[in-house]
Amino acid sequence: AKSVNDVAGTKSIDQASSSLSNYLPHYNRFFASSANQDKGLKVIQWTLWLFSKVYSKKKKELYKTSIDISFARYLLRFFGLPSAIEAIQNKTWEDPASGYLGKVTGKLMSLAMAGYYPLEHLAYIRWTSPELLPGPITANKLSAYSCRFWLVYLLAELTQSIVRLRRLYASHNKLLKDGSGDGEPNKQNADETCLALRQSINNEWLQLSRSALFTLPCINWSLPKWDTEPWLSDPCCNGLMWVESLVSIYQALRAYR
Repeated sequence: AKSVNDVAGTKSIDQASSSLSNYLPHYNRFFASSANQDKGLKVIQWTLWLFSKVYSKKKKELYKTSIDISFARYLLRFFGLPSAIEAIQNKTWEDPASGYLGKVTGKLMSLAMAGYYPLEHLAYIRWTSPELLPGPITANKLSAYSCRFWLVYLLAELTQSIVRLRRLYASHNKLLKDGSGDGEPNKQNADETCLALRQSINNEWLQLSRSALFTLPCINWSLPKWDTEPWLSDPCCNGLMWVESLVSIYQALRAYR
């Protein structure tokens, strides 16, 4: 006969197996997105950099792995240019509901990314296989040029987020002021609309925070001598990137729910 401990052990295994079975489909669906894969790699990359500052015995190994992951993320960017071109053609990054600025900023964002991605590809090739792309322009300079396009994108995105937040807050406040009208169906619809607006507002604040966290490191990497005479210290620049990676994965998890 089984002992009490055997029964308890079997029950614990079954519970763990059931929990794993419930978790795995969500994990697979979440990371089926290449954007979420990049966010996951980003968290690992910058967390390893942080650990390299804390654990001195494994500093070199942790830092090297962080750099390796950074280059792996460069490969994912090879698939980014078509989305920018599509956004230019179909105006998918524009926000007409936010008026003129919503449209202009969306156009700027797509054009900036159309310039950013090719330069990132060239920088990657110059870093990893310079003999394939000989020339006077170094990988670091190509990276600086790409970051200038990225900076245009960030400033446009910051502006678009601010304009969109003003619109969302105005809609939310108007709904609260006007009330839900007569009858239970109207109240339920108003409550659902209000909840959707609050969720959109929260998501926009997260996006605004990410753009703001990116901005200073982007300016730093845009400078001509960012590699030899950085504007930001390494802890400041990479620390901001680490915080952004956490906000990024949190935003993605909220959207998944």
